[in-house]
Amino acid sequence: MKILVLTYGTRGDVQPFVALCKELTSAGHSVTLATAARFEALATAQDVHFAALSDELLGIIDTQQGRRAMEGANGFWGMLRVNFELMRRVKPLQIELVEDCWEVAKANRPDVIIFHPKAFAAYAVSEVLNVPLIMALLVPMLVPTRTAPHLGFPDLKVGKWYNALTHLAVRQLMRLPARGILNTWCMRHGFGKQSLKLFVDGTGARIPVVAGFSGSVIPRPDDWPKNSFMSGFWFLESRKSETLSADVEAFLQEGEPPICFGFGSMAGSDPERLRQTILEALAETGQRGMILTGWGGISAGKPRADLIEIEAAPHDLLLPRVSMLVHHGGAGTTAAALRAGTPQIVIPFMGDQPFWGQRMMELGVAPAPIRQNRLTAENLKQAIQSVLKGPEFRTSATRLSEKIRSENGARRAADFIDAVLENPSELQQFEHQGQ
Repeated sequence: MKILVLTYGTRGDVQPFVALCKELTSAGHSVTLATAARFEALATAQDVHFAALSDELLGIIDTQQGRRAMEGANGFWGMLRVNFELMRRVKPLQIELVEDCWEVAKANRPDVIIFHPKAFAAYAVSEVLNVPLIMALLVPMLVPTRTAPHLGFPDLKVGKWYNALTHLAVRQLMRLPARGILNTWCMRHGFGKQSLKLFVDGTGARIPVVAGFSGSVIPRPDDWPKNSFMSGFWFLESRKSETLSADVEAFLQEGEPPICFGFGSMAGSDPERLRQTILEALAETGQRGMILTGWGGISAGKPRADLIEIEAAPHDLLLPRVSMLVHHGGAGTTAAALRAGTPQIVIPFMGDQPFWGQRMMELGVAPAPIRQNRLTAENLKQAIQSVLKGPEFRTSATRLSEKIRSENGARRAADFIDAVLENPSELQQFEHQGQ
C-alpha cells in the first residue's frame, strides 16, 4: 500500500516518524515521508524515501523575534499568545506549506495519509483526493479525556467537567485558525470549503489515532475510544556502522561520566547567558560537562579539559554513558533519556515541555523542573547536586528504562496501522491484545 507520512516541526517532530516509516517499509508498504527540507539527510541515511517541504516556517524560530516568543510560550495561554504574535508572519507561510503538501500528495497518489497534527494540510488533501487519514501523536494533546485536563492547563482537580472543557477549548482554538488557512488555500484552487472536523477525514470516516508514547509514562485514559492506540515511543536506532566521534569517545574515557546538556532548537533569546549558567554550575559542582549545541544557537567556546562541546551525537549511543541529561523537555529527548535509564533535569521553555518536566519528577527520574526564565547557576547547581546525591533517581530511571525498551513502540504502531488498513472492525481485539 502507498503511504504518505506528513509531519512538520523540529527534529523531535520528525525523527520518531523516520522510525515509524522504517517499520512500515519493513512491513511491505511503499512509504514517503514529507517534512521540512532540512531533515532530508536524517531520512535518507535511514533509507526512508523523502519529499521536501519548505523550511521557511521553521526559520522563524531562528529569528530573535521567534526566540523571544518561544520563551513566553509556557502553558496553553502562553502558546495562544505566541500564535497571535507571530500570526501575521506565519499565516502566508502556512498556506504555502499546504501547497507543498498538496504537490507531494499529487505526485505520490497515496492510499492513506498518516499525519502529525502540525501538518494539518492532510485534512484538505484527504478531502480532495478522497483518501483516509490516520492521526499520529507524539504528545497526549488532542484525544479528549475526562480523566485529566489538557497538558497546557493546570490540574485543578475540580472534576471531570473541567477536564473535558480544557480539551474542548484546545480543539476549538486549534481548529479555527487551521480551517481559515485551509479555506484560503481551497479558494485559491477552486475547491470546496473545509469543515475541518478534527477526527473525521475527507472520506467521512472516523480518524484512527496512533500515539507514539508509552503507557508506562502516561497511562492510557479509560475513556479513550477504541480506535486510539498507545504504542510506546518510536525510537530510531543508530546504524551498525555509526559510532561516537573520536573526540567524544576520548573525552568519555578520560574521566567520570559527564553531565550532558542539550536543548535541541531551544536556547532562548540569549544563548550565551544559558552557556554561562551551565559553566558556572559545572564549576560549582566540580563536574565534567558535555554541551550539545544543536540547532538552538549555543556557540562553542574555548576548549577546556573538563568540557566538550559538539553539535550533536546519537542519543542511543551517548546517553547511557553520561551521569545525567539536562535538557528542555522535548518529547523526543525525554523519551531518549527514559530509554537510556539516564536521570534528568528538565528546563522547560514552551509548549508541552512543562508537562514532561512535571511528569519526569512524578516518575522519580528527575528533580522539580526549572522554568528557563527562572534558571540561574545557583538553582541549576542545586538540581545537579540533588541528582548526584540521590541514587533513587538512577534507580527509578533504570527500572523505567527496562519497561520502555521492551515495548518496541514503532513496531507496535506499524502493526496497529496494518490492522486499521486491513480490517478496522478488529481494532478492539487488537487494542486488548496490545495494551
